[in-house]
Amino acid sequence: MTPRAQVLVVDDKESVLELMASILRDAYDVATTPDPAHAIALMEQKSFDVLLTDIRMPGATGFDLLAAAKRSRPASASACARSSTARTSAGTCCSAWRCSGSASATRRRCRP
Repeated sequence: MTPRAQVLVVDDKESVLELMASILRDAYDVATTPDPAHAIALMEQKSFDVLLTDIRMPGATGFDLLAAAKRSRPASASACARSSTARTSAGTCCSAWRCSGSASATRRRCRP
């Protein structure tokens, strides 16, 4: 049996964490946290295949988490930064793309 991919979801909104976990848990092993500092500690302890993070959170940004993921596990598979606000700019999406090198930025496309 193939091991299931490990997904870390970070968002300061509990409702988003619950929704994402309910969508992903049938196919993946999912860890969630509303606290960016706790997410960094988790990434230092365990290897995650995918990091799904909000961009705007108290205490740290999704970019901070993407950078921490890259530092702690340079060979990690992928990262996705998301923003649920209408204020997401193309520049924000491009920053997410550049930060991890393999990031998928939602809402708008970034041309490298």
